[in-house]
Amino acid sequence: YPEMATGSTLARVQRARGELSAALRTYQEGLRFVSESGRLSAYHAGEPHVGIAQVLYERNELDDSLRHLTEGIGLCRHVIVLTERDRGLATLAWIRQARGEADAAIATMDEGCAMYPSPDVVSLFRRAPSERARLLLAQGRIDEAQRWTDECGLTDANEVSYAWERDYL
Repeated sequence: YPEMATGSTLARVQRARGELSAALRTYQEGLRFVSESGRLSAYHAGEPHVGIAQVLYERNELDDSLRHLTEGIGLCRHVIVLTERDRGLATLAWIRQARGEADAAIATMDEGCAMYPSPDVVSLFRRAPSERARLLLAQGRIDEAQRWTDECGLTDANEVSYAWERDYL
């Protein structure tokens, strides 16, 4: 497990730095490690599938991304840890948006939002609500996005902390 966790963290950093090829290789190595080790749970295969999907989405390889997301989200549905499923649903919503399926994109993001019913969970761990606001902006639904920021109490007068950075962005 420590190797998987470290590899996934490395891949997320590589992706954030724009090193998509390196991130893809790291996620693929993680998937291979899970498959060959036989000691890890299905959830551990879900995490690299979601990561691979995110990289492929950024490369506009939507069909392959969707295939990995379907596998990854399915594997992650069977565990209590929600972060990978949340990440996967957010990415799936953006794929649907890219395919012109605006209503399906919002419905998918709503599913991700429902995973964390309490707004007290910091945005560092719950991606879907802030991603939903970004999706609303991309769809030109500015009033709905503004309503969300108002409901969350987000203002430019607040001091932004790392844990809530995603919401403020």
